[in-house]
Amino acid sequence: MSTPAYALFLPLHPKSPELGTFLQAGRALAVEEPDTLQWFALKYKAADTYAIFDTFPTTSARVAHTSGKIPEALMARADELITQPPDLAGAEATVLASKVQAFGSLKCGLYVKIKDTGEDLKQFLINALPLVEAEGFTPVWYAIQFPGYFAIVDFFADEEGKGAHLKGKVAEALMARGHDLEIEELEVLASK
Repeated sequence: MSTPAYALFLPLHPKSPELGTFLQAGRALAVEEPDTLQWFALKYKAADTYAIFDTFPTTSARVAHTSGKIPEALMARADELITQPPDLAGAEATVLASKVQAFGSLKCGLYVKIKDTGEDLKQFLINALPLVEAEGFTPVWYAIQFPGYFAIVDFFADEEGKGAHLKGKVAEALMARGHDLEIEELEVLASK
């Protein structure tokens, strides 16, 4: 399997709860895209927001995805499903480090936005990978860089695994660094 190098984290604001069903059905289209390495349909637990998170080996694969069947199907139904057009440019990120183990059913996740652009934080995130690899309860973890901030996106089989991760060494070190964090808990609706 290729290593994820690029990503999209695309929040979607629903006009209708049918957006969740639409995203779940999108998995069948994602499976048809060999260069979409991982694909997740998500719902924020604390907000009326959905999201798609996916990863790619190259920028050309990301471009192919953003002009493919899933965005085409979403835009065809945009007036009924979402309140505003997706911000694709703002969703583009570079994957700094990742752990992607074979996974079965993932139920929950976290999106941690870190409001910092410093090189020291970038190195911290890259160097955190061995700590996350040692966590048996964290099968999928990404450190990503957007223009203007960093983020961590990770997924778990259950709430217990997520809780253990939040008490782990990476979370402890990140909190000790004193960064301004925005943490969103996620429900995984579908994944590839």
